[in-house]
Amino acid sequence: PPPPPGRPAPIRRRAAAPWLWVAAAVVGVFTFISLAELSPARTLARLMPQTVRTTLGEQTIRSVTDSRRVCETPAGDAALQSMMQRLTRGLEGKQSFGVVVVDWDLVNAFATPGDRIVLTRGLIESAQSADEVAGVLAHEMGHATLLHPETSLVRVIGMSAAVELLLGGGSGTLANLGVLLTQLSYTRQAEEEADVEALS
Repeated sequence: PPPPPGRPAPIRRRAAAPWLWVAAAVVGVFTFISLAELSPARTLARLMPQTVRTTLGEQTIRSVTDSRRVCETPAGDAALQSMMQRLTRGLEGKQSFGVVVVDWDLVNAFATPGDRIVLTRGLIESAQSADEVAGVLAHEMGHATLLHPETSLVRVIGMSAAVELLLGGGSGTLANLGVLLTQLSYTRQAEEEADVEALS
Protein backbone atom coordinates (compact mmCIF):
# COMPACT_ATOMS: atom_id res chain seq x y z
CA PRO A 1 0.00 0.00 0.00
CA PRO A 2 1.18 3.60 -0.55
CA PRO A 3 2.85 5.35 2.42
CA PRO A 4 0.58 7.60 4.49
CA PRO A 5 0.60 11.29 3.63
CA GLY A 6 2.91 13.58 5.55
CA ARG A 7 6.66 13.82 5.94
CA PRO A 8 8.71 10.86 4.72
CA ALA A 9 9.67 8.32 7.42
CA PRO A 10 13.43 9.20 7.44
CA ILE A 11 12.62 12.87 8.06
CA ARG A 12 10.19 11.99 10.85
CA ARG A 13 12.82 9.78 12.47
CA ARG A 14 15.43 12.55 12.28
CA ALA A 15 12.98 15.05 13.84
CA ALA A 16 12.14 12.66 16.67
CA ALA A 17 15.74 11.63 17.37
CA PRO A 18 16.61 14.51 19.78
CA TRP A 19 13.50 13.83 21.88
CA LEU A 20 14.28 10.12 22.00
CA TRP A 21 17.80 10.90 23.25
CA VAL A 22 16.37 13.19 25.94
CA ALA A 23 13.88 10.53 27.04
CA ALA A 24 16.63 7.89 27.11
CA ALA A 25 18.83 10.20 29.20
CA VAL A 26 16.05 10.83 31.71
CA VAL A 27 15.33 7.11 32.01
CA GLY A 28 19.05 6.46 32.40
CA VAL A 29 19.43 9.02 35.19
CA PHE A 30 16.51 7.63 37.18
CA THR A 31 17.68 4.06 36.59
CA PHE A 32 21.11 5.00 37.93
CA ILE A 33 19.55 6.69 40.95
CA SER A 34 17.44 3.61 41.67
CA LEU A 35 20.30 1.14 41.25
CA ALA A 36 22.56 3.28 43.41
CA GLU A 37 19.83 3.28 46.07
CA LEU A 38 19.62 7.04 45.90
CA SER A 39 16.37 8.89 46.47
CA PRO A 40 15.15 10.89 43.45
CA ALA A 41 13.19 13.12 45.86
CA ARG A 42 16.29 13.79 47.98
CA THR A 43 18.37 14.40 44.85
CA LEU A 44 15.90 17.08 43.71
CA ALA A 45 15.80 18.47 47.26
CA ARG A 46 19.58 18.95 47.15
CA LEU A 47 19.22 20.87 43.88
CA MET A 48 16.65 23.27 45.35
CA PRO A 49 18.06 26.83 45.45
CA GLN A 50 18.73 28.21 48.92
CA THR A 51 16.51 31.19 48.16
CA VAL A 52 13.58 28.82 47.54
CA ARG A 53 14.32 26.89 50.75
CA THR A 54 14.43 30.11 52.73
CA THR A 55 11.16 31.34 51.22
CA LEU A 56 9.44 28.02 51.93
CA GLY A 57 10.64 28.15 55.53
CA GLU A 58 9.38 31.70 55.95
CA GLN A 59 6.00 30.81 54.44
CA THR A 60 5.71 27.83 56.79
CA ILE A 61 6.52 29.96 59.83
CA ARG A 62 4.03 32.57 58.64
CA SER A 63 1.26 30.00 58.24
CA VAL A 64 1.86 28.67 61.77
CA THR A 65 2.07 32.07 63.43
CA ASP A 66 -0.80 33.63 61.48
CA SER A 67 -3.28 33.06 64.32
CA ARG A 68 -0.78 32.52 67.15
CA ARG A 69 1.75 34.83 68.69
CA VAL A 70 5.47 34.14 68.84
CA CYS A 71 6.74 33.64 72.40
CA GLU A 72 9.55 36.10 73.03
CA THR A 73 10.88 37.06 76.46
CA PRO A 74 14.41 38.16 77.39
CA ALA A 75 14.92 35.17 79.70
CA GLY A 76 13.46 32.66 77.23
CA ASP A 77 15.42 34.07 74.30
CA ALA A 78 18.66 33.97 76.31
CA ALA A 79 18.08 30.36 77.37
CA LEU A 80 17.27 29.32 73.81
CA GLN A 81 20.32 31.11 72.42
CA SER A 82 22.57 29.43 74.98
CA MET A 83 21.09 26.03 74.12
CA MET A 84 21.56 26.57 70.38
CA GLN A 85 25.16 27.70 70.87
CA ARG A 86 25.84 24.43 72.67
CA LEU A 87 24.10 22.34 70.01
CA THR A 88 25.77 24.07 67.05
CA ARG A 89 29.29 24.08 68.49
CA GLY A 90 31.60 23.04 65.69
CA LEU A 91 29.20 24.12 62.94
CA GLU A 92 30.48 27.69 62.72
CA GLY A 93 30.14 28.89 59.14
CA LYS A 94 28.65 25.58 57.93
CA GLN A 95 24.99 25.83 58.91
CA SER A 96 22.89 28.36 60.76
CA PHE A 97 19.56 27.49 62.40
CA GLY A 98 16.70 29.77 63.36
CA VAL A 99 14.28 28.73 66.10
CA VAL A 100 10.78 30.12 66.64
CA VAL A 101 8.70 29.37 69.75
CA VAL A 102 4.96 29.56 69.08
CA ASP A 103 2.27 30.12 71.72
CA TRP A 104 0.48 26.84 71.03
CA ASP A 105 -0.55 24.25 73.60
CA LEU A 106 0.07 21.41 71.13
CA VAL A 107 3.14 19.35 72.09
CA ASN A 108 5.10 19.52 68.87
CA ALA A 109 8.28 20.59 67.09
CA PHE A 110 9.20 20.48 63.42
CA ALA A 111 11.87 21.61 60.99
CA THR A 112 11.15 23.63 57.87
CA PRO A 113 13.20 24.23 54.73
CA GLY A 114 15.83 26.91 55.15
CA ASP A 115 17.06 25.50 58.49
CA ARG A 116 14.20 26.90 60.55
CA ILE A 117 12.77 25.03 63.54
CA VAL A 118 9.42 25.58 65.26
CA LEU A 119 8.90 24.71 68.93
CA THR A 120 5.54 24.97 70.62
CA ARG A 121 4.85 26.29 74.11
CA GLY A 122 3.13 22.98 74.87
CA LEU A 123 6.31 21.04 74.17
CA ILE A 124 8.46 23.28 76.35
CA GLU A 125 5.99 23.18 79.24
CA SER A 126 5.67 19.39 79.07
CA ALA A 127 9.44 18.81 79.01
CA GLN A 128 10.93 17.44 82.22
CA SER A 129 14.23 19.29 81.77
CA ALA A 130 16.16 21.63 79.50
CA ASP A 131 18.09 18.63 78.20
CA GLU A 132 14.84 17.13 76.95
CA VAL A 133 14.13 20.27 74.93
CA ALA A 134 17.74 20.21 73.67
CA GLY A 135 17.23 16.62 72.54
CA VAL A 136 14.14 17.60 70.55
CA LEU A 137 16.00 20.52 69.00
CA ALA A 138 18.94 18.30 68.04
CA HIS A 139 16.54 15.84 66.41
CA GLU A 140 14.87 18.60 64.37
CA MET A 141 18.30 19.97 63.42
CA GLY A 142 19.04 16.50 62.09
CA HIS A 143 15.92 16.65 59.91
CA ALA A 144 16.99 20.05 58.56
CA THR A 145 20.59 18.98 57.91
CA LEU A 146 19.44 15.90 55.99
CA LEU A 147 16.92 17.96 53.97
CA HIS A 148 13.98 15.89 55.18
CA PRO A 149 11.47 18.79 54.93
CA GLU A 150 12.43 19.45 51.30
CA THR A 151 12.54 15.73 50.45
CA SER A 152 9.09 15.08 51.94
CA LEU A 153 7.70 18.05 50.04
CA VAL A 154 9.07 16.77 46.72
CA ARG A 155 7.51 13.34 47.38
CA VAL A 156 4.10 14.90 48.11
CA ILE A 157 3.91 17.43 45.28
CA GLY A 158 5.52 15.20 42.63
CA MET A 159 8.52 15.60 40.37
CA SER A 160 7.01 18.05 37.89
CA ALA A 161 6.04 20.53 40.60
CA ALA A 162 9.45 20.02 42.21
CA VAL A 163 11.13 20.97 38.93
CA GLU A 164 9.06 24.18 38.97
CA LEU A 165 10.49 24.88 42.42
CA LEU A 166 14.01 24.27 41.11
CA LEU A 167 13.34 26.92 38.50
CA GLY A 168 12.28 29.42 41.17
CA GLY A 169 8.57 28.71 41.54
CA GLY A 170 5.89 31.35 41.81
CA SER A 171 5.07 33.29 44.97
CA GLY A 172 1.59 31.75 45.06
CA THR A 173 3.00 28.25 44.73
CA LEU A 174 5.51 28.88 47.51
CA ALA A 175 2.81 30.26 49.80
CA ASN A 176 0.61 27.21 49.31
CA LEU A 177 3.52 24.85 49.87
CA GLY A 178 4.37 26.67 53.09
CA VAL A 179 0.97 25.66 54.44
CA LEU A 180 1.42 22.10 53.19
CA LEU A 181 4.76 21.75 54.98
CA THR A 182 3.10 22.13 58.37
CA GLN A 183 1.07 18.97 57.65
CA LEU A 184 3.85 16.65 56.45
CA SER A 185 5.13 13.68 58.40
CA TYR A 186 8.41 11.81 57.96
CA THR A 187 9.05 8.16 57.25
CA ARG A 188 10.42 5.90 59.99
CA GLN A 189 13.75 5.85 58.15
CA ALA A 190 13.88 9.65 58.15
CA GLU A 191 13.16 9.71 61.90
CA GLU A 192 15.98 7.22 62.53
CA GLU A 193 18.35 9.24 60.34
CA ALA A 194 17.51 12.39 62.29
CA ASP A 195 18.25 10.58 65.56
CA VAL A 196 21.65 9.45 64.25
CA GLU A 197 22.42 12.96 63.01
CA ALA A 198 21.41 14.44 66.38
CA LEU A 199 23.88 12.17 68.17
CA SER A 200 26.78 12.94 65.83
